[in-house]
Amino acid sequence: LRVIYRMVNGVQQVMRPFNFNTCRWLVAKFGTAVGSEAFAQSLTWIEFLHLVWYVKDAHAKFLRFSQTHSGALSMEELGVAMTACGIRLSDEAVDNIRRSYDVDGSGTFEFDEFLQLVLECQLYDACFDVRATYPSLLSSSQTGQPRPAPCAGFGLVTLDKSAFFSLVFSVPRHVGRDRAATG
Repeated sequence: LRVIYRMVNGVQQVMRPFNFNTCRWLVAKFGTAVGSEAFAQSLTWIEFLHLVWYVKDAHAKFLRFSQTHSGALSMEELGVAMTACGIRLSDEAVDNIRRSYDVDGSGTFEFDEFLQLVLECQLYDACFDVRATYPSLLSSSQTGQPRPAPCAGFGLVTLDKSAFFSLVFSVPRHVGRDRAATG
């Protein structure tokens, strides 16, 4: 994917490959799961072309909102860019996203980090919209599981989309990678 990154950039700002998680998100989004795969692990030529178009489009949006043209987005630029990608969130949710993805504490997002973030947000956004459109989807009556008897401390929590994103991104994305690197 280093070739895609160079081709998409046009101007050579940063020479580094996409991180592995970004690649996995891209293949999962554009590939077709085969057999018993939970998610796609490969791409056809047509799927690859769709992936390239998506990356080029995302990069154009990324560059449009980088006011310093430094190859990275600030937190303020990130919120505006996410809105342009169709994901409208509160400042608190955007701040949680920044803290979740900003492993090095730089306060900025490079393109591959932004791309992974947008892919993840689009998935959650689509799931949230489906659940809002079909409220009985995934209810206990659909899963066949009995509803537990009401008791102290047990209940149903309803979150709006922004609160959901704020909660999901309150957990740092690098936690699992740190354990894998040391274990």
